[in-house]
Amino acid sequence: MVSKLFQFIPIALVLVVMVSAAVHDIRTREVPDGHWAVLGALSVVVSSGFSVPTAVGTGLLALYMCSRRVEGPLAVMVLSASMVSFAVACLMDPSQSHVNIGMPVMFLLGLLFYITGLLKGGADAKAFMSLSLAVPVYPSLQILWGPVYPQAYLMPPSMAVLLVALSLTLVPMVALFIINLFHGYRGRGMATTYTLPLDVASESHVWPVEDVTDGMIRRCPPSEDSGVYDRLRAAGAVRVRVTPMIPFLLPMAVASVVVLILGNPFMAMFA
Repeated sequence: MVSKLFQFIPIALVLVVMVSAAVHDIRTREVPDGHWAVLGALSVVVSSGFSVPTAVGTGLLALYMCSRRVEGPLAVMVLSASMVSFAVACLMDPSQSHVNIGMPVMFLLGLLFYITGLLKGGADAKAFMSLSLAVPVYPSLQILWGPVYPQAYLMPPSMAVLLVALSLTLVPMVALFIINLFHGYRGRGMATTYTLPLDVASESHVWPVEDVTDGMIRRCPPSEDSGVYDRLRAAGAVRVRVTPMIPFLLPMAVASVVVLILGNPFMAMFA
């Protein structure tokens, strides 16, 4: 009973942090870095249960993620030292190589996602990287879908959270598709856009996908230019087609609950 309690405490803390981050993202579209500092500190505690070099490597990655001062040549040094620490950990205990390889790989993958724009928000990327460090292996408390090895080595908890979160983003797309179908709209963006009155759109968390070009109202990529509403109003528009700013931390928080409590649903394919 005591052992299960100690397993649950870090998972509970991770979920509290993820839910808090999602709430901040919904309300203000900004997430204080303190969330990731908490998970970074937790990751050092968790990784110390594997080995000292693992804890050192984890701490260095957390430092790189949370400190604004770690940049340029210093960032290269910190990341390199972290990789060396994980390599030493692998040599000391080859049986834990899946942890000591998986953690830095997932962390660097999150960094790559951010650099390439696959994860557009810095908070989204930090959430993924924090989960990679704080939850390197699946907990043994999962209710429905326990990990199946060796497949689970290729899909650690952070990757499972990301994939489940991406799946959850399909829900509003289905809803928008039905709404547009009901209102008789057929065409581009049928599953990703809808219309709002200009005044409502300008005060809402949405991106306009229409703008004025050569005096004509035309479709455009999602825009953060607040002047678009004035241009549309001057062109005589009263409504504008928009796409919602769905904060990705919301599905990530829900996915964290699913994966860490119920289990990785993708494991059902291998059970």
